[in-house]
Amino acid sequence: MENTAAYWQNRIFTKSFPEQLRFRQMERLFGNTTGDMRCIVAGGTPAMHQAVQRFRGQWTSAAFSQEEAKTLSSMTENRVLLFENGKFPAEQEEVDRIILVDVLERIDDDAALIAECHRILKNSGILLLVTLHRKKYGLLRPFRRLLDVHPIHASTRRDGYTGAELFDLLKDGFDVQETHTFSHFFTELGTLLTVFLGGFVIRREKNASDTPAAQADYFKAVYRFLSILRPFLWILSRFDLFLFLTRGYLLIACAKKRMWRPRKTPVLRDGRSIAEATLGGKIGSALEY
Repeated sequence: MENTAAYWQNRIFTKSFPEQLRFRQMERLFGNTTGDMRCIVAGGTPAMHQAVQRFRGQWTSAAFSQEEAKTLSSMTENRVLLFENGKFPAEQEEVDRIILVDVLERIDDDAALIAECHRILKNSGILLLVTLHRKKYGLLRPFRRLLDVHPIHASTRRDGYTGAELFDLLKDGFDVQETHTFSHFFTELGTLLTVFLGGFVIRREKNASDTPAAQADYFKAVYRFLSILRPFLWILSRFDLFLFLTRGYLLIACAKKRMWRPRKTPVLRDGRSIAEATLGGKIGSALEY
């Protein structure tokens, strides 16, 4: 049996309900690709970067820090680009597909990132986004505050987007082809409890000089911990079947590039945008669990 950090991260990916849920949603919306298409994936775990290889195409990973770039280089087979000074090191209209997984929440200037994706995408290129869905009300928020567990990362800049806000972010250069929410209350509650309990069960001193063996031992311990919890998490996630009328805590959108043309959002008499009125009318009856 292999004993490397990359090996155990890939094993963790197969045991993680949140990771598998994200991947299945991405797989459904990604569309057909050919082997010569150039694609970029940013955000998510190194194992997610490995998994998207199944979509075919020539894949490159994007990192937003030197530390993240080092981790991706050591744990994936992809070429790694570093996003810095608001730019990807890529030519204009060079890329066919871009996937951003849990990225928008961590970026200071999300609009600038979207504009940069537009710059490097080819005409009719596809941008696939997975982000937190910001709900006005939700039972999960008090649990997160009580346990002091961040939904994505401790450095998260914002608590997600509504469907209308995401549409507004993309409207100048993309046509949103499909958007919907997923991952409901009980699945997210299981993730929250896993992170909280893992902080007590799995101890690790953060050390930049961790040896490969130490990293492998850490991820091996995480894998074993998830294996023990998996039956409980599976049972808990089944209760989400009763919440099919509610909105999920994650939002995915598939957008197609078009000519960049700033659009001024029309506002109705009651102060809502057309996107808010449309999306609200479509799913406004859903409960906010």
